[in-house]
Amino acid sequence: MIKITLPMYFYHLPAFDPRTGINTHKFNKHPFISSIDGLFEPNRDSFKPEQSFPFHRIEIDENRFFFLSEPNLLKVFKNPFLGENPILIENNNPIKKEYTTELLEKFYSGYTAGLKGFEGELGIAFPTLTLSQKKEVLNDFMQYCHENLYFEGFAIPEVIYSLGYIQANLVLAYKEYYNLQMIKIAESIPLTASSAHEALIHPAVQVDAENKPEQSRILLKHPVKEVIDLWNILLDPDISHILQVPQAFDTEDQIQELLGSMFRSSSDQQENLPEMELRYLELAPNYQHLLSLLMHATYKLNDKYQRVPLKEYCELLMLGFSPFSGIKAVKDLESNISKKRDIALEAVKNSQGNYAKKAYQILKKIPSYRLKD
Repeated sequence: MIKITLPMYFYHLPAFDPRTGINTHKFNKHPFISSIDGLFEPNRDSFKPEQSFPFHRIEIDENRFFFLSEPNLLKVFKNPFLGENPILIENNNPIKKEYTTELLEKFYSGYTAGLKGFEGELGIAFPTLTLSQKKEVLNDFMQYCHENLYFEGFAIPEVIYSLGYIQANLVLAYKEYYNLQMIKIAESIPLTASSAHEALIHPAVQVDAENKPEQSRILLKHPVKEVIDLWNILLDPDISHILQVPQAFDTEDQIQELLGSMFRSSSDQQENLPEMELRYLELAPNYQHLLSLLMHATYKLNDKYQRVPLKEYCELLMLGFSPFSGIKAVKDLESNISKKRDIALEAVKNSQGNYAKKAYQILKKIPSYRLKD
């Protein structure tokens, strides 16, 4: 296999050498930070892109936040100032909140710059690569970020800024890696229980365009607008954080296309869904809970108008989403979907996201959910 090599990363950062990593040569001009438990150690484990969203959300104020995986900075930024203060300056004095805030702002400055510089780091060749090559490059890039994302304790402003920049690139590389899993890897598949198993084992199967059966989409007689608003919860970053899944969808148009691959609008609807082919999407395993809630809720809402067995809704989940690939039979999902649903339902209750709040109002219309204001 040909190894794809892209330009060096982070060569422009003020405290970074592409050959040796973070540069701390100004260590004697700035404070040294440590913990009462001892000096900060690097995380020697390799980065695992298959894990569920390995970042902690750090909120600066109402409108500013970032995601952090570096364990030592996590200790510093989440340090409890009331009561026991385990973070020390020069191995002696407890760190003050004002100084921690100063470091936080410097890190965030680098983080926001990293969000803007991500595409430039990957280089102009990246968009021209094949899907497998992009995944390989992103995996190597994530490992590179992870290895260099080490706060040794030297509170050098340039170092803190550079670490913020690298952290942002790791977060976006992780998101991009998962988004690539959503790229079309299968042609339209007939929606039958017998084809579900084959679709999961052979996702690249080609369907004869001339003899392709008409795709069976479930008719929606419940107002389509509400179904769209319900599924837009997939765009809610707060829900993604609570359920620890990477946000896989970016726009409302993507949600409508997703719905258009599974459902069709009745003729009396004011809003119509686009007619799309069903595609098998690779998503993080924890999406099983949220997708179970959305599909079960759609079933309950639509059941008042259109009597379609729950089994057919479950078939859609197994045909379209990788988190359900471990379920052997549709009847197994049908009998357990309520249990999986309840986990996500609790997350929706606790979310402060706007999409989640709107979805919650729709979910309240389902009597068996017993939701209250």
